[in-house]
Amino acid sequence: MKQLLSIIALASLMCAACPAEASSSCAYSSLWGVSGEKWDPAGRLPDFSYAGYHAGEANIPNAPAKWDFKRDFHARGDGRTDDSSALLSAIRSIDAGVLFIPKAHT
Repeated sequence: MKQLLSIIALASLMCAACPAEASSSCAYSSLWGVSGEKWDPAGRLPDFSYAGYHAGEANIPNAPAKWDFKRDFHARGDGRTDDSSALLSAIRSIDAGVLFIPKAHT
């Protein structure tokens, strides 16, 4: 998401230096236009401006984990074993809080 927004911002900054009436070397997007005036909610260019945790306006919380996937739900976590049932058990059991899921070892 941030990469797409960065590309759009970069393109608009590049084209901001050359007004439409002043230069023919600047190419504007047929989906975006000069400053977004061609954007259509039903068009092919999706609006990701509100994507992410709290629309990107707040940091993701860094709460301590209350549960451990391997210890509390008996997952193997070896990168080969299907731990789907342990994950489903964790989802059903935990009403609120953080579940620590370690990186699989392969």
